Amino acid sequence: WFLILAGALLGITAALLWSAQGSIMMAYPLEKDKGKSFSIFWAIFQFGSFLGSLIALAINIRSGGLSAVSTSTYIVRALFFASVTTACTHRRSTRPG
Repeated sequence: WFLILAGALLGITAALLWSAQGSIMMAYPLEKDKGKSFSIFWAIFQFGSFLGSLIALAINIRSGGLSAVSTSTYIVRALFFASVTTACTHRRSTRPG
């Protein structure tokens, strides 16, 4: 029963988070920048899966089997994505006049 309850809770909360993410994504950028904003989000989102697969592949090739990944690998990955996200979303503050 725990597995079914946890799956239902995950599904409900994921639906709420994805709905909120979509409405925020469409609310913040200007009309002409919405496509760019959406594409940057999906590129970063999909690159996470790609990088995770590359890490698993590199470990598998090096050791001949998939073993545990060290904590430092996750820290470096998180810092990398934080820096890429900051670089992609950083805008200069411009004031007219």
